[in-house]
Amino acid sequence: MLLSFRVCGCQALLMSFAKKTAIAQARASQVASEAVAQHRTVTAFSAQEKVVLLFKENLAGPRKAMMRRSQVAGITFGMANFCAFGSMALLYWYGGFLSKKGLASFEDFFKVFLVFVNTSRTIGEAGALAPDIAKASVAINAVFEIIDRKTEIDADVVDAEKLTKVEGRVELKNVSFAYPSRPDIMVLKGFNLKVQAGRSAAMVGQSGSGKSTIIGLLERFYDPLQGAVFVDGRNLKTMNLQSVRLHIALVSQEPTLFAMSIHDNIAYGKEGATEAEIIEAARAANAHNFIRYLFFTGVSTECHCSFLLVEFVLLISAGIVKISLISEEL
Repeated sequence: MLLSFRVCGCQALLMSFAKKTAIAQARASQVASEAVAQHRTVTAFSAQEKVVLLFKENLAGPRKAMMRRSQVAGITFGMANFCAFGSMALLYWYGGFLSKKGLASFEDFFKVFLVFVNTSRTIGEAGALAPDIAKASVAINAVFEIIDRKTEIDADVVDAEKLTKVEGRVELKNVSFAYPSRPDIMVLKGFNLKVQAGRSAAMVGQSGSGKSTIIGLLERFYDPLQGAVFVDGRNLKTMNLQSVRLHIALVSQEPTLFAMSIHDNIAYGKEGATEAEIIEAARAANAHNFIRYLFFTGVSTECHCSFLLVEFVLLISAGIVKISLISEEL
């Protein structure tokens, strides 16, 4: 029983340590991932030493915490093992004492002893998974925090009005908006915009003036604090969000290719797209020859291989934009 108590206690201690360690190392991991993702910018400004120093500073706190926790864990585990093996030694002594006094036979003592030892050993072997259980518990808590979070913008409202046909009239009426992370900074205040169907509109302004914000409101990534966004005279809030987004083509500033074939990346813009539609869309985006001659396998090329391993990756930035435009064509 002491052995099983030792296992349960060690498991609880490991779970606590794993959770605290994950929180402490989150900032350092963020610095490292940002530096790797933006390595061109870091190199351009010769900021390698600065990034390394920042990484070390963010690891200083976790390092001290780990030293304290390792000492506590070492003492705790040592005491737990001492109690477990000490209790076994005490049982052997007590069994010999009972056998000597004739109060119990040697055979009966070992029957009871082996039952308890084998039971405790089984529990102890199950407890060998304690480190993995601790890591899994920390990870699953983070997952459930996201799952249980209630979103203010529900894209799956069944009874909302579905958009089946679009003329293309877009209007923003008296829109005021600030990002949730910066509620004190108004990006848009009393903003009005009207774009007629079939017309092209260009939004020009300095960084932070709200160009991308307008697109985010049209896609309904956010809702305005005041005012409303209308498509063909209908308020976006009253419409089924998935049906609205099916009629919107978006090519962001930094297009992304998924780890699948170019064929699948093109078809991503339209569910059930045929081979002919995919080739026609590639031609419409002036990317068909680019794909056919640059990659030996054409649209069947897997993006996670060709786009990372080929040395002429400098050509890919333009290719990514072209392939992203294909989804818009679809």
